[in-house]
Amino acid sequence: MRVTYWQQNSGTKRAARVHLVNRSPDPITGVELRMTGYTTAVRDERRGYLVGLTLPPCTEFTYIAEKLVFTYWRAGRVLKEALVDWQAEDMDFTDGDGNSWRRTQISLLRIDCPGHPSSMSSIGYQGQPTSKQAVVCGSDG
Repeated sequence: MRVTYWQQNSGTKRAARVHLVNRSPDPITGVELRMTGYTTAVRDERRGYLVGLTLPPCTEFTYIAEKLVFTYWRAGRVLKEALVDWQAEDMDFTDGDGNSWRRTQISLLRIDCPGHPSSMSSIGYQGQPTSKQAVVCGSDG
């Protein structure tokens, strides 16, 4: 499987960028990147998903940390806060054959039921990620 992600840290050891890469010749759908971090307003740990992504064939998306926004409900209102000190944990996605997978930093597992728990909040992005062609691209075999 030629789908992965990695986090690029800045000189302060904070995550500066996260890269999502599809090196396969097929589009990858249902991409959900689970992240843990802190918001600027509260030092409580926040967990959420960057959701609803599709990675076209042979493409790398780069998300800049300063543009990630934690979105949640409180007292009947939608609140948005910038994320700081975040960590990408794992990524769920569906391949071109309809199989669902979970990619971690060290493994790739086939899963039966993709998707995040409904109790998890979403993480949005202000604008569009940077997109470029993946360096190495092709089929596995």
